Amino acid sequence: MRNKAIVTICALALVILYISAACAGAPAAQTTKPSETDASQAAVQEPITLVAATMYPAGNTYATIAQLYAAAVLQATEGRVKIVVNPGESLCPGAEELAAVNSGSVDAAMTVINYVVGQVPLANVGALPWVGISDIESNLAAAEEGLPIIQKGFEKYNIHINWYACAPSAYGLATKKAVHVPAEAKGLKIRSAGGAMDELISGWGCSTVTLPTSEMYQSIQYGVSDGTLLSVPSMVAFKLPEVAPYYCDLDIGTGGFLFYINKDKWNKISSADQEAIGKVTPEFMRVVLQVNGANIEKGRKELPEMGETMYVPTPDEIKLWKAPAKAIWDKYAASSPEAQQLTDIYRKHGAGY
Repeated sequence: MRNKAIVTICALALVILYISAACAGAPAAQTTKPSETDASQAAVQEPITLVAATMYPAGNTYATIAQLYAAAVLQATEGRVKIVVNPGESLCPGAEELAAVNSGSVDAAMTVINYVVGQVPLANVGALPWVGISDIESNLAAAEEGLPIIQKGFEKYNIHINWYACAPSAYGLATKKAVHVPAEAKGLKIRSAGGAMDELISGWGCSTVTLPTSEMYQSIQYGVSDGTLLSVPSMVAFKLPEVAPYYCDLDIGTGGFLFYINKDKWNKISSADQEAIGKVTPEFMRVVLQVNGANIEKGRKELPEMGETMYVPTPDEIKLWKAPAKAIWDKYAASSPEAQQLTDIYRKHGAGY
């Protein structure tokens, strides 16, 4: 635990220093000064505290990302906007975060995108298998281009999306028995968070068990499921090697996640501070993807030490695992003109099956 805490603190320090350096250089590049109205508006604004929920437990990579973002926002607004992250479903279940932010009972949330696809079909882009792009700059470019389209899908939920991203190379199949190719997984009951991942699992000949991440350990332990699709860092955080000691590392870039704020609360933030938050976010996301990638690789080294037997499929075996993905992408693209736009954007930047 002490080593994990040190890693988290170091990651936080890295992001803050990186963003500080980026922000410190920004004024020299400006050709115009902020207006007196914007400056005075920021100066007189009362500090705003936003209570944020996340399903991820403390110490998990994604809970850490939410905390890093809160630190970046605090610094960018010179302490005027404070986000308090509450990990581990302490405010509400992960599947209810969107509803909680919509109603205003929670101010903000960092949500795994799979949990909102039933409410926001357009968001299923983040759940498409192999949509997460390994190259960081291409990943960021796709997210930036797609964000205005994603925001349209959430219009009726009264939220402002600050950012979203699709984690690259993060997911694999954790099971009770060794699995190397889809034929060996046929008939297994595999836990999923829902959406396109259910379709992928079905394409392998497995049955799906849709459960939140917080229930997957017990579901495998007591035989409700035989395994789960899960990211490498979450395998470590949830101690899955204790119940699912075999991991087929499928290098699936997916499991998109997003951070959003109740729009009424967002509108209470001064335009100057909204602009400051907007400016810091791209650089923050770049560093976060770097930290995220480092955590994934760290997890790949830690899992064998926890008793997990790791298997990396051959290129020909990966083709077998990817076989159901084309139909999933095509089905999503046909669901709406906006969905077609998003698939075109992501494939242009290198995502796909």
